Amino acid sequence: MSGASYSIEVNAKEIAERLAHLAKRMDHVQDALVEIGEVLVPSTQQRFGQAISPTGAPWAPLSPRTLAQKKGPGILRESLALQSSIHYQVEGDEVHVGTDLIYAAIHQFGGKVHHTARKATVNFRQDKRTGEVGPRFVKAKHANFVQDVTIGAHDTEVPARPYLGLSAKDERDILDALWDYILEDFGASDSGGGAIA
Repeated sequence: MSGASYSIEVNAKEIAERLAHLAKRMDHVQDALVEIGEVLVPSTQQRFGQAISPTGAPWAPLSPRTLAQKKGPGILRESLALQSSIHYQVEGDEVHVGTDLIYAAIHQFGGKVHHTARKATVNFRQDKRTGEVGPRFVKAKHANFVQDVTIGAHDTEVPARPYLGLSAKDERDILDALWDYILEDFGASDSGGGAIA
């Protein structure tokens, strides 16, 4: 070739070796699945602070009755137990993200909770001068009037507040983790070195 030119020489043997190594790695993707799990756990936990589903839809608000009794920092965050129980587990060629807490499913999917009839002791304050019993419950340590009651069987409807699942960002992060895993053997991080000389 006359004039100016450049040439590219492809080392086919090195490319074939790297492709063969990649094929072996694809039979053992646990490292990539661990990376995916490490991405998905904090992403899932962040939804509790934002009170949103994986699609970005806001969770159903708390009922006024629940709000009146609320002590924790937000919806599904009374003790932070559910949020902090989120973990991942790699099994074969799958990664599972979730929680072992028995009550987790009712919050993820919603549903009806049946409460059987039960007996309870309720505490009130009684005015010592008039003998009138106040209409509000009080803690036992503040009570001077106690009454045994029967609470009838009833159902409570719990709205779904999904926290498990993939957001659009999660999907991109998974693809990035997989590409990093695949390209690791091809010198993608070594400034273009590798099989081309």
